[in-house]
Amino acid sequence: MRAEHGLALARLGRRAEARPLILQALKEQRGFIAAGSDDQVPRLEMAQSLFALALTEPAGGAAELTEAAALLSHLPTEMQAYRSVPEWSARIADARRLRGGPAALSANRN
Repeated sequence: MRAEHGLALARLGRRAEARPLILQALKEQRGFIAAGSDDQVPRLEMAQSLFALALTEPAGGAAELTEAAALLSHLPTEMQAYRSVPEWSARIADARRLRGGPAALSANRN
């Protein structure tokens, strides 16, 4: 929920408010994964959080987008078939292609 709220704030250009929410969500997601969970959903959620964090980066968040893309590409084949995975992959790919500035990243892809 924090990451979704952070993403909404980032898209509104309220980066300073968004960043702490997203960082807290990432901390929790990384902790869950580091604890050895086999659950793949936190990896998808972490990719979404990294995308949101990239929106808060004035330079475009290339590292965050690269990590997000890697997380999605390593999800099991069964999860790749979920509608949300290709949607998020496309968002991340678009952002990586357009990361020239915050305006390009904050465009809402529907």
